[in-house]
Amino acid sequence: MGARAPSHLLWLAFGVLVALAACGAGVAGHADGTEKGHCYPNGTCNVGLSCFSNRCVLYALDGGGGSGGASDAGSDINNAGGITGGNLAGMGGQVGASGASGGAGSAGSSAAGRGGTTGAAAGIGGGGGSAGAGGVAGATSTAGSGGVAGAMSTAGSGGGPPPTCDTTIDLGSSDQNCGACGYACVHGRHCSAGRCAPAWQSLSTTNAPLPRGRAAAGFVAGKYVLMGGAATRADVAMSTTHAYDVAADTWSQLAPLAVARCAHEAVSTGTSIVTFGGCSDCGNGSSALGSLEVFTPNAVTGTWSTVTGTLPAARYDFGSAWTGHAFFFYGGANATGPAIASGALFSPANSTWSDASCSLAGCERGGIFTAFADGAFIRVWGGAGYGSGPAGITFDTTGGGWASWTIPVGTDAHLAQRFADDGRRLFYLTAQDVVSIYDRKSSSWLANDTSTMPAGFSIEGASAWTGTELISWSGSTSPAVPPVAVGGRYQPPAPP
Repeated sequence: MGARAPSHLLWLAFGVLVALAACGAGVAGHADGTEKGHCYPNGTCNVGLSCFSNRCVLYALDGGGGSGGASDAGSDINNAGGITGGNLAGMGGQVGASGASGGAGSAGSSAAGRGGTTGAAAGIGGGGGSAGAGGVAGATSTAGSGGVAGAMSTAGSGGGPPPTCDTTIDLGSSDQNCGACGYACVHGRHCSAGRCAPAWQSLSTTNAPLPRGRAAAGFVAGKYVLMGGAATRADVAMSTTHAYDVAADTWSQLAPLAVARCAHEAVSTGTSIVTFGGCSDCGNGSSALGSLEVFTPNAVTGTWSTVTGTLPAARYDFGSAWTGHAFFFYGGANATGPAIASGALFSPANSTWSDASCSLAGCERGGIFTAFADGAFIRVWGGAGYGSGPAGITFDTTGGGWASWTIPVGTDAHLAQRFADDGRRLFYLTAQDVVSIYDRKSSSWLANDTSTMPAGFSIEGASAWTGTELISWSGSTSPAVPPVAVGGRYQPPAPP
């Protein structure tokens, strides 16, 4: 399945309207840190600009209060409870709607199902979060009670170029500046030779969910949320939903899905998680689902609500991403065949749909393929064996059209069913003890990370990005191999 998203931007205030003034893919000739240029390596921009999908953009603050609808700039303004944030969660995985004081800080785009997920978290600093060196609220800080400042977060008050570390700081051993100035080790890790170690840690198994394959996951309100799946890769679907508290390393059970589903997709909007499609029986492709549900967290078990009306065609094993204001999904399989060329955009702000089907020759996608946000575009690659068209296709979220896209050299060797997205980089669980890393800024594949994964870990678990780590639970590589009750949390190396 495809997926995801995020860097992140959080503005928390009563009556603040966040308007996106520039969210395009940038223009050649714009220097790093300047408007429309790439963000600096640590996810910051010059003063007055914010990092959004690895582009520096201008956000205007308006003293007037925003309301529930979409703003002129396309961001979803959510002022419930006097909290704004704009749901600026996509366009490359940016975190959007803010939560109140730390605990409600949540991820940006998250896409699960086969594609894994992302969602750069951006917790609001409650009583705790401290900005990194130079006012960079990135991987350097843990925010408030539960929210985690994203590894690609925007600059703190002051912004500007990347922080300059004191010359006495050793980037090879500093826990707060590990491998790069301002890149902090999280969850008890320590810096060794410029790398936060251990890269992988096991998840607690106390009160953990039953093992499952083909589940989906997202990240919201400081928690990794696992939903659905099946006892084997070819079994009837589950409806159970569980939350993993990344700060406390504990599990809890949430309200179940209204419809049991497996092989589905999920994204995080910043304040909620949206899931669509899948199958009611993962051993029967004709059981594909066309229903959509929205999870809203609360102080207890959260709630699921079902969206009604005319919905797109049922499907499973498809690609998805959060655009910043809409849930994008494309391709996949259903009763008509193993690869389809239809797609759609769903806006949670007003529960409306728009078509995103592709009419290019050979643009059907199925099997192992990825959809991810990149500025104002959705990139799609993979799906070998399906479609006779270009290896890469791209959807313009502003103009609505599809076009071919030349994928980076070596892409086919790195693609996998599960991945997560921190807003700048994609992390594919390619093989046991192998994470392939794609860097948007250089449009190239970086060196594989061969850090040791937890014993018994499956690379097929539902994955989500928390803002500083990839979280994955259970999974199975084939119908003959039962899912495992093992999970892991991964902190990648500092961005180059």
